[in-house]
Amino acid sequence: MAVNFNISFSRYVPLECEEAYKLLCDWEDHGRWVPFTKVEMTGEDSFVARTGFGFLSLCDNMVVTERDDEAKTVEIEKTGPYLRGTAGFTVKRFDGDSCVVVWRENITVPYVPKFLRSSLSVATTFLFQRALKNLPKR
Repeated sequence: MAVNFNISFSRYVPLECEEAYKLLCDWEDHGRWVPFTKVEMTGEDSFVARTGFGFLSLCDNMVVTERDDEAKTVEIEKTGPYLRGTAGFTVKRFDGDSCVVVWRENITVPYVPKFLRSSLSVATTFLFQRALKNLPKR
């Protein structure tokens, strides 16, 4: 059994656009603002994010497939084994001292009953929104 779901939301961030984009693209540092997460680089544009505690961690293998620093857009492929799909974000200027981050994910998660799709989607959206709220606290 596998569950497919899409997440998409926007979040106001009280940082300059360039600063927020730079923080979001610092893959190794994601553990400072994404709850319960540690990131290990496996290549120049690939990394593994481990979220959880000890043996209860979920490994999320990712590869940056597109990065446009001018447009402040990143696309990522999730390569498994547990999470597959795509993710990405765009950072848009709101005013001189703030921006809006548009976050999106299209994920397939194996071994999850379909009736848990809504709960998993809500929990994942909450996690990413909380992470972006923590971003300025770096």
